[in-house]
Amino acid sequence: MGKKGYRIIICCLLLIVTGLLYTSTKASSVDPGTIQDPLVTKSYVDEKIAEISNNQGNSSGNNQNTNTDIDYAKIYSEVSKYIDGKLEGVGNNTATAKFEIIELDAGQKLICKDSSEVILRAGSATIIGNETGDGISDITIGIDLAMGVVVPKNHLLIVPRDDGRGLQIVTKAYVMVKGEYSVEDEVASEEGVEPNSGES
Repeated sequence: MGKKGYRIIICCLLLIVTGLLYTSTKASSVDPGTIQDPLVTKSYVDEKIAEISNNQGNSSGNNQNTNTDIDYAKIYSEVSKYIDGKLEGVGNNTATAKFEIIELDAGQKLICKDSSEVILRAGSATIIGNETGDGISDITIGIDLAMGVVVPKNHLLIVPRDDGRGLQIVTKAYVMVKGEYSVEDEVASEEGVEPNSGES
């Protein structure tokens, strides 16, 4: 085989190597979620985390492992709770996770903080709006209850902001509240006396 044959072979090999490098570079820069790089399932992630956890336990005596203080089992447990929506303290205040039942007399005001939830169980009340007239969201029927509207019983109400909104009690009432609130007596408010606080 002459020099010309060797040159042809070398050129062919260079073309093949260049093509392979281009293909591998192109494959590594694909967008996630495409057919080349599909999304993974939770079970796959669980399996890989379990493998890492097992490897961590098996290599605890290995000098090459510099992260022996990391508790992968605990991390996996917390991540699993978060995925299942059970991680305490995330997205809600655990101190106000339950409804509190309070008894209110006619003339009293229930002033709620932002994100408070209210359900009128018995008695009657009307909506207290803010200074601009905005009311309270009735989640049960999906409408906004404006200032002075009669509160329907057993409807879930949510106060969007801490701007003085709440319920004006007309007749003795029992109310379920989740979140921060204060109870004001009508007489005390008129005389400038500090209202009673029922913060939860």
